[in-house]
Amino acid sequence: MKLFDGCPLISQGGNCVDRLESSSSDKILPVELEAGKTYYLVIANYYEECFDFDLSIDVPQTCPEPGTPGWQAISLPFSQEGITTCGAGDDFYYANINSCGSAGYLAGEELVYIFEAPVSQLYHIGLTGATTNNTSMKLYDGCPLISQGGNCVDRLESSSSDKILPVELEAGKTYYLVISNYYEECFDFNLEISPLCETPVPVVAQPDPVCKGNA
Repeated sequence: MKLFDGCPLISQGGNCVDRLESSSSDKILPVELEAGKTYYLVIANYYEECFDFDLSIDVPQTCPEPGTPGWQAISLPFSQEGITTCGAGDDFYYANINSCGSAGYLAGEELVYIFEAPVSQLYHIGLTGATTNNTSMKLYDGCPLISQGGNCVDRLESSSSDKILPVELEAGKTYYLVISNYYEECFDFNLEISPLCETPVPVVAQPDPVCKGNA
């Protein structure tokens, strides 16, 4: 996809606004458009003489309100067992979400947890007891959909059914935690998000020194 702000032919005044060229069969090009300006969108390919496709041009998709199936608002610290992604819906794929590790871990249904940290400090996000091995936790500092402002803070993707993601959270910032997996349509798991507790070093009161001649 090549987007121009006028006729794209030489000497006709059209300049390239943006373009997206890749080997992926699905793609999304986020672009700022100006009212009243005429745009030319050129659709082509690299090898074939011609091809079929679907096209939509619309305002960007926004994150659903908390409480929508698959989108849950929680408070920290948080701990729950016997959670399932089954029935949560498959809202993400590689073209509509900001990059955060492998898009292969968005294969099935996802659960999104939305929360704020009560204080700025290190937290542990623990996913345990998963009924499939290849699970993923992707953490964003805002809505993870394209053009919605959320950036990847950190992620943990592995074949282990139990995993802990240590991450620094800032008080007052809204985070989105995406739970998904690589192969299965859905799976069950336990989740805990808690601050890392550090035991303070005890302070032992020392007696004042007794100097010679003062006794």
